[in-house]
Amino acid sequence: MARANIPFGGFEYWDNVYGLSTPKPRRCQVATTYGTAIFCGDPVKKVSDGSVAISAAGDPVYGIVTGVHYLTTAGVYVDKNYVPASIAYTADRTRTIVDVIVAYPGIRFRACSNASIASVATARTYVDENVDHVATAAGNTGTGRSGYELAMSTHNTTTSQWRLSELLCGDDDPTNDPTQTQHYWIVEANETHNLPGAFSATGI
Repeated sequence: MARANIPFGGFEYWDNVYGLSTPKPRRCQVATTYGTAIFCGDPVKKVSDGSVAISAAGDPVYGIVTGVHYLTTAGVYVDKNYVPASIAYTADRTRTIVDVIVAYPGIRFRACSNASIASVATARTYVDENVDHVATAAGNTGTGRSGYELAMSTHNTTTSQWRLSELLCGDDDPTNDPTQTQHYWIVEANETHNLPGAFSATGI
């Protein structure tokens, strides 16, 4: 397995452990003039004004962005694969919207690692451990794909954002080499805004 792994940018839906169909993305609002660009594959969280924002390392995870729609400064409504920072709107205009696959328990995503692991045998011992995500690069405005990856140096048995659910390599996927960077894992969100994850009786 000497070939280089090919990064795909951010998180993407993989499967549902309960065998159900692909979840329908929810249309979520982004606050006017939100100061950070949002790309397909970005993890987002809910915030108190009812909109979603980028989920930084250690933040709760509401879901993963799969598409965006917004009103340009010329007043044209567009469907894109990323939304630039600081898109403004007023209350009487169509708001900036992102499509989000919600990270319910049992919904799994595929994501690249930002670091290599010493051996396949060592990598397999990471299964069922937890990691945070990290923006290892800016989102790509050409492809519209996220720069978020799994921060493998954070792997632990205590609470972090993502559970390392499955490693497909060898006979399962000979193209995925964990001894190189950009190898991928199948993960499930630990710290979510949805039961039984992180929640509060007072709301968000």
